Amino acid sequence: MGLSPKTSKLITLLESKIFFNDAGGIYAWIDGQTKKASFQYSEISGYFLSLTSFLKEHDKISKDSIIFRQASQTVEWLLNMRIENQISFIDRITEDEEGKVTYFFDDFIISNGLLNFSIVSSNQELKELALNLIDNQFQYWKSSTSFNSMKDLGGIVLDHQESWSTVFGPHHLKFLVPLINAFKISKDKKFLSHANELIEKTFNSFLKDSVLYSQENSIHIHSLLYALEGLCSYSQEIRDEKIISIISANFSMIQEYSKDHLIPRFIINNKANLNERMDVYFQFLRLDIILTSLNISKTKSNHKTLLSHCENFFKENHFVFGKESNGTPISDNTSWINFIALQYYVLSETKTPYSLSNLI
Repeated sequence: MGLSPKTSKLITLLESKIFFNDAGGIYAWIDGQTKKASFQYSEISGYFLSLTSFLKEHDKISKDSIIFRQASQTVEWLLNMRIENQISFIDRITEDEEGKVTYFFDDFIISNGLLNFSIVSSNQELKELALNLIDNQFQYWKSSTSFNSMKDLGGIVLDHQESWSTVFGPHHLKFLVPLINAFKISKDKKFLSHANELIEKTFNSFLKDSVLYSQENSIHIHSLLYALEGLCSYSQEIRDEKIISIISANFSMIQEYSKDHLIPRFIINNKANLNERMDVYFQFLRLDIILTSLNISKTKSNHKTLLSHCENFFKENHFVFGKESNGTPISDNTSWINFIALQYYVLSETKTPYSLSNLI
């Protein structure tokens, strides 16, 4: 289990239990000023299961590790977060009350985490549950809400245009990760059919001149990278030259709007906002490794330069969020950013072929 210094630090961060609630949920962040934990976040708890599975498959942790034991608790916590229809999960738990909405994006991320952990824990019952969840979630999402984003606990659609994350958008292509994962594990072609339908619907809605737009004349890079991650997962299983060209075109577009060590946060009317958020940086760096492994493209960017800039946001033993879109610093110790960063560092050291099923 040889670990590089940064990988070791980030694994130690997880082993400190700073993101872990005793009930099993994973905190979204730790406030940089007060050091107080935020809320238990179902989506991030799902990512944590996939990260744990990833670390186990890459021989970075054992089943006896603190991280793996926490993941077992997280499974139970998430299953208790399911609402009455049994295919959606309550968004979060705060100090005051449980969250009152569910997101389709989160549902798929959680189900993929459950599926991944079922494999590394050899839990056949959990595997069958996760496969059924992924299938039923897609069927329900498609048929009853016409590809919307969020709803209340009674099933009423709550979509609004204030954010890219509260409407159907390119980021939903991240669903390709669990759909392809389910297809590879079950060999059931219905999951591949779901994947093809999702691609067609999303491309018809958001693809313009080979670029995936979040909303009219705007491209949110966090959302776009989610989309490209999903398309890469699909491309690892199915080689489609149109999809390959779209992945390459969008990655090149991000590079074109980047400046020196600065990666855009969003692009509106062809103008880039360059205020840093570290999840975007590590998604970009990780995607570059993946594109190289898939023989799609190679970045013009310099990893050493970008990583050197990321060090400005590494405090003690963790990466902080970065900045607001207006440039105001955010010093929160953000769980998912450190998860993505850890996955990047492990992949950068990996010399053998790997699956994208555990991509977070």
